[in-house]
Amino acid sequence: MLEIDEQAHLKNLTIVSGGAGTVGVGGYLTGGGHGALSSTYGMAADQVLEMEIVTPRGDILTINECQNTDLFWAMRGGGGSTFSVLTSVTMQAHPSTQFLTASVFFATGPGSSSYWTAAAVFASQYPGLSSLGISGYSYIKPDVGNADLNTTGAVDGYYGIFMLPVLSSANTSLSLATAVTGALNKALASFPPGQFSSAVLPVESHDDFWAWYKVNNGPLNAGGDSVFGSRLLDEKALTSNLTALEDALKQTGKGSVDLYLAGGKGSQQAVPRGGGNAVNDAWRRTVVHSLLSTSWQPFDDAEKAKQEDLMTNTYVEG
Repeated sequence: MLEIDEQAHLKNLTIVSGGAGTVGVGGYLTGGGHGALSSTYGMAADQVLEMEIVTPRGDILTINECQNTDLFWAMRGGGGSTFSVLTSVTMQAHPSTQFLTASVFFATGPGSSSYWTAAAVFASQYPGLSSLGISGYSYIKPDVGNADLNTTGAVDGYYGIFMLPVLSSANTSLSLATAVTGALNKALASFPPGQFSSAVLPVESHDDFWAWYKVNNGPLNAGGDSVFGSRLLDEKALTSNLTALEDALKQTGKGSVDLYLAGGKGSQQAVPRGGGNAVNDAWRRTVVHSLLSTSWQPFDDAEKAKQEDLMTNTYVEG
């Protein structure tokens, strides 16, 4: 969708698009689709006004809220490669606005139980951040050494970038920095000074979403051998029982957990054309999309089976 984002930018517009520039329009829209602006405007499928499709019978149809309404409902969030081939789409675009970003990290020595407690408390602040119009991508990375975390040796680290489109006078660099700093302070408040290293980097201001996205979208690799697991977390899951949340994060073992602050008011209050679409109803309550992955070397069938079993029966056990 990178090309569409650029063309929208040239017309002083912004669209809801995915985190990686290689995301394809068809799979993204038919799968529901979320990104940095879905907290503001809703899911990608909520932006669709009309589609042109080719059915399995070879019929070319225009689908919208007035005709072929069943397919129009299903094609917006009902799953890719399922109902028809998408050949054209008309989607809503939004006026471009200034776009603010703030990066935050905290880290401690590997193997500390305090790390998971801090991670759970920080994640529990996400509904509050979302209510302020803030979205973000964050990564729980135990036992890593990473330049993004400003570390050289191995640490248990937590890194996030939080974003705020400037839609009103209340959306400022100060408001973003204050909110993110407040969440970080709450996460680390119960630990002695020096146990964690942490920082909120200065807020960066971008002319519009594209100005940030064109250099920060990714990854752009063609693919790999991996399997993903995920959960949609609502406010109750994030705030009602921090011990359970901490245990759930620990359950991933030494893997990396991605927390996408991509739900919230945008998807909860969206009014899709025709009154609804096939997006999973859970998204209308979701604050965070939690995602983890595991991988193996190509053609290693034994390791593939092992990692698939771990993902299904350990990491995201139902």
